[in-house]
Parts: sequence; C-alpha cells; structure tokens
Amino acid sequence: MLLYRSAFCHFVLVLLLAPGVHGQQPQGLDAAYSTKQLIIAPSITRSIFSADEFGIEAETGSGGGFAIGYGFSERFALLMRLSGAEMRTKAENDAYTLAHLDIVVRGTIGPLSSRWKGLLELMVSGITAENSFPRPDTELNGRMYSIGAGIQFFVIPEIALQAYGTTGIGSFNLYKLGDEEIGLDTINRRFATTRLSLTLVWYALR
Repeated sequence: MLLYRSAFCHFVLVLLLAPGVHGQQPQGLDAAYSTKQLIIAPSITRSIFSADEFGIEAETGSGGGFAIGYGFSERFALLMRLSGAEMRTKAENDAYTLAHLDIVVRGTIGPLSSRWKGLLELMVSGITAENSFPRPDTELNGRMYSIGAGIQFFVIPEIALQAYGTTGIGSFNLYKLGDEEIGLDTINRRFATTRLSLTLVWYALR
C-alpha cells in the first residue's frame, strides 16, 4: 500500500513540473486535438474482483460508468469517476453489485497534433460490494489504490473514443451482515479489482 502512495505522490510531482502543465504549448503545432478542457465521459465496463477471505476468486461482471473532470493542460487532468457492475458468483447462481468511486490523476502522452493519445492514471478509490440475495443482506466497503493505462483516439476535435484498463489492491474497513456490523480485526481484509473500459469522451467546452 505504501508503494502505491509513494508512486501516486511522485506521479503528481512529475506532472506538475512537466513542460506545458501551466497551459504553455510549443509554437507551430496544431492543437486541434487538445485534451485541455472540461471532460465528460460515459463508459461501459468489465470488472474482475477477488477477495480470498470471502471465497471470491476472479469473479466477473459487466456494467457502466461516468466520469467528469478537467484537463488543466495538455498533459495533466483530474477526474472523478463512478462505475458499477453486476457481478456473478461462481459457487452458485447469485449476483452482487460492485461499485467504485475514483479520484483520478491522469497524464496524457503524445503530440498535440496527433489524434492518438496515450493515457496513464493513478487513483484512490472507495469500493462497495453489496449482495441482497440470499438474505440476509451483506455489504463490504473499503478503500483501494490503482494504476491504469489506455489509449484515446479523436474522432473529431470535440469527441474521442478511449480504451483503458485499471488494476489495484485495497482493504475492507466495513463488513455488514444484515443490520449487524462485523469486526474485521481477525480476517484478511485485502482485495483486488481489475476493470476494462470503453469510453466516449466529450471535451465539452471546446
């Protein structure tokens, strides 16, 4: 966990010191495919979730998400992203909901004149896994740190298509069984998630 925190801090520092962070851009380049603007991004998502203590091993599900953020320069953006998926258990014909709320620091790689952009992300997330069948209800809440990478292609200057993946680890801090809160001191609270997403990105104030 300390490794993720350290990487997150170094990533932000590098972006803040990088050329162009304060809105300056090299002269003579076509900035038609700029990432410096308000970002609105709906997505479809495939999630993979593992938590050994609870017998959850690489269970998968599909869902969607929505992100809003701002590109402060061609290289640096901050986003908030909410995603959810309906997960299917392997042991029985059952399902549960898995939701993530991400605070994302994004770096963009690639020439300003190119339709193609590379993406690197670091994020801290809240996660909830909730199951209402069979009774009683169960709910797991936790926090995680993730890294992500992807690629973005501008269809027109205002619209881009994006494919990316994220993976991370975390720990649960709340376990509820029905109305009862269960102590987590004696169990392995670690979990891992991986998400693959296809996104439509709208640079709304272009």
